[in-house]
Amino acid sequence: MLKIRLNLRKVVAIATCLTVSIMFDVIYAQSGEPKLFGVLKFGYKDAKGKVLVKKKYSDALEFSEGMAALAKGKWAWDLKWGFIDVTGKEVIPLQFPIALSFSDGLAGVLSEGDYFSGKWGFIDKTGKVVIPFLYHDTKGHTETDENGKRILKGFSEGLACVKLDDKWGYIDKSGEIVIPFDFDNAESFKNGFARVSRFGIAYSIDKSGNEVRNGMKDYIKGLRKVAQNGRFEYVDTTGVVLFSTLQDFDEIEIFTDGVAILSKTETMDFSMTLKSTTSNKTTAFNTTTTTYTTTSNTIKGWRTYDTVTQGLIDKNGEEIIPIQKQQKIVRHNDGIFEIYKERVIVGVFIPDYLPTGKFYDSSGKQVKRNK
Repeated sequence: MLKIRLNLRKVVAIATCLTVSIMFDVIYAQSGEPKLFGVLKFGYKDAKGKVLVKKKYSDALEFSEGMAALAKGKWAWDLKWGFIDVTGKEVIPLQFPIALSFSDGLAGVLSEGDYFSGKWGFIDKTGKVVIPFLYHDTKGHTETDENGKRILKGFSEGLACVKLDDKWGYIDKSGEIVIPFDFDNAESFKNGFARVSRFGIAYSIDKSGNEVRNGMKDYIKGLRKVAQNGRFEYVDTTGVVLFSTLQDFDEIEIFTDGVAILSKTETMDFSMTLKSTTSNKTTAFNTTTTTYTTTSNTIKGWRTYDTVTQGLIDKNGEEIIPIQKQQKIVRHNDGIFEIYKERVIVGVFIPDYLPTGKFYDSSGKQVKRNK
């Protein structure tokens, strides 16, 4: 009887592992670029599902502009990142402590060192450094498209959000400063606007660096956000209230089926202990000998990363898909909403969102959807 129970447990464990493996090995059909697959180790499959690159990389991102960033290493702090092309060939050697996906023809990479001591620059698809390693951080952002591609971009809409000393600003693809380094925090541009903050006050700017703010009102995707009566109301150009909610959000995305995705971005702190050492010290006083054991930790430093809170609401502010931290919602072309959950890539410290396999219609009913 004991042997039967043990075998049954083994079968359940194997079935669980297979389920997890299948869930993460889903191939999203879009274009002819290879697709990422794997859990603990990563590789790529072509559009027909044939393995192009075996699961041998410690971490990897989806293809973007014909190139994919990937890494090898035993620990997060000793990963080396490089790039392969659509044939699976390593065209830029695995040499960078961190690398972002290609966007606008350039990829953000970290110079030799580690995340805390290195500096950021940008390379082209030949590996040539186009923008020198000058910056202390860059606000790479996760772009989740129709097919859930894991892409961490540095440039967005022609500008990159970078940090010099303790201030954020924006540069173009030639490395020229377009918006000065005046901000305590800043985000990448999206739909022509970016969220920034100074002296604890957050607001939006356009690509000229002009503030888009009027008292309590922020303009988001053509709507006016007004704080009044204990609620936040989103008003169109005619003054009609389209949505009302108790929580404050940075962005709202409205769909024709009468629902909206609300988004809020928060900055999180991340600290890391890389080495722990133990030492013994013996002291003698008269005839008494005492041994002290001390343990000390070497902290390399800390960084910040941005996490997203999203939810789906109707016009009355009722939650259709609950508003949660570390969650993204993607609307597919058939009107079905898919849930993604955050996984922080330790070596990059930038949130990456993976599909949960959960789908909902615009009424909040969970449904099945064929990939």
